[in-house]
Amino acid sequence: MAQPLPEGDQCHAGTVGNGFFESGSLTLDLQRARFTYSDTGAALFSFAPLQPALYAALRTSDSAPLKVSSWGNEVGCETSRLTTALRVGGYRLNGGVLGYCKMGVDIGVPLAGIVGLAGFAGQTIIIDYPSRKWKVTR
Repeated sequence: MAQPLPEGDQCHAGTVGNGFFESGSLTLDLQRARFTYSDTGAALFSFAPLQPALYAALRTSDSAPLKVSSWGNEVGCETSRLTTALRVGGYRLNGGVLGYCKMGVDIGVPLAGIVGLAGFAGQTIIIDYPSRKWKVTR
């Protein structure tokens, strides 16, 4: 049974399951031995195209407006059902939620969109940073 820490005490060890992070973004800063968590809503989407033309091509007629907070600013977004299967590496995303937010994203290289966590619900994702590979297990 979990016990609260006495006031002023700190906890330096423990584990948190993936379910804790389902509605947010976990950033691991291994160089500085720290992490941050922010509730971005990114887990809602299976895929978020970055270009309006791609969103228009993939969305269905049932799209709905959505307002989200990003870095303290309110951003206008839309959601729709994703009915087209998408292949990401060797993994196939079949349906889910498509999201498009009206904000610029520029990382210096062409990028079609961002794959959200929703398409991998119930899966295990293994990220091998040194070899720059990732794997999804069922």
